[in-house]
Amino acid sequence: MARASAAAVDVHANAASGDVLIALLALAMGLRTATVRRLAVPDLTTTVLTMTMTGLAADSPLAGGSGEGSARRAAAVVAMAAGALAGALLLKSSLVLPLLAENLARIDALGLPTYLESSNRANDSRYERLGYVQVGELAAPGGEPTVGCLWRDPR
Repeated sequence: MARASAAAVDVHANAASGDVLIALLALAMGLRTATVRRLAVPDLTTTVLTMTMTGLAADSPLAGGSGEGSARRAAAVVAMAAGALAGALLLKSSLVLPLLAENLARIDALGLPTYLESSNRANDSRYERLGYVQVGELAAPGGEPTVGCLWRDPR
């Protein structure tokens, strides 16, 4: 159904045709997952989140199911969403700097300097707060992207 729609209609991003195609694909994937659940074929897996959400829908009273296990499945979906949010926030705040600071303390204790290359120049000021100074710059063929070369003497 989704394939036929995509072939018959000129699909564009940020348009109703794209949204309809996404909805049809979601419906097809949900039906596939529901079929896999009903057949209960061992080792025929789909993604955990999709299977959990499909179980919520397929076993709900609206779909003729008993609703048994719905609270557990809903809690699992909430836990997965919370984990995804926590992971995104950790990536946004960066775990690199605290780890780098901890390792710099160990390297300082040995009296050794460190060298760092930064491909994201927006991070250079963060590294400078840790004691790094800009000592050079490398450019890829064609000039972009540039890589900052930073040096830090032991403290």
